[in-house]
Amino acid sequence: MTTYDPAQTDGLTPSFISDGKAELNVIIADPVDVSVVLHKVLQRHAASLVTDQNVELVSSALDVTGGPSGTPLQLSSFVDRQTRSLLFMHGVATCDAAPRIRLTAIYKIIPA
Repeated sequence: MTTYDPAQTDGLTPSFISDGKAELNVIIADPVDVSVVLHKVLQRHAASLVTDQNVELVSSALDVTGGPSGTPLQLSSFVDRQTRSLLFMHGVATCDAAPRIRLTAIYKIIPA
């Protein structure tokens, strides 16, 4: 386990377990940095749902529900609703089985 250095953004790549599930073995104290990683998980999940199209982030909101605990982050994303042109999603970063960050996002579906 390493501690995240904000000067090194390359360290913010999660290990993807599947679409919508990932883990990050880096301790990150800043909720904004956690949201960057969680956005990557949501983006990948969104892209996997529209294989013949592209997705573009339209809006996102971040809720901080707890601080870091020094253990790996478990990252999950979920689809709330999908229309022909939009994906409504949310993601959760948990640590020690407790939610630390909640992120809601809207993606626009764009023809390839």
